[in-house]
Amino acid sequence: MITIYGQDDCVFCQKAEALCNDEGYIHRSVDIDSDILDKIEYLMGFKPKTVPQIFVNEQYVGGYTQLKEWHDNRTQGNAMIDEGAPINDIIDEGAPSYSQRMQEDLEPLNPAPPVTKDDADRGSW
Repeated sequence: MITIYGQDDCVFCQKAEALCNDEGYIHRSVDIDSDILDKIEYLMGFKPKTVPQIFVNEQYVGGYTQLKEWHDNRTQGNAMIDEGAPINDIIDEGAPSYSQRMQEDLEPLNPAPPVTKDDADRGSW
């Protein structure tokens, strides 16, 4: 799965989404905010200054230009990943976009349910 971190008013974010739609790639778009930027900096070692920031499965691709290059290489059958495996073998159209740890780090967690009187009486809060 392809994850596009971007903003609604970003032309290149819209181009990345259009490319994914046109080519039938399973993707999702996530609004980028300061928390996600901080988490990307923590995970990747840099804080991006532009959007979109695009990931294919667990691998950072870059921005729209790099996504387009990745797609062009993939359609020509010669796209490779660092480990030497063809990208076609790595894209699992139904797989999550990253490891569970990365997903938890990049996505906001649901707030904890409110503490009830029963919880307070049991001391389980």
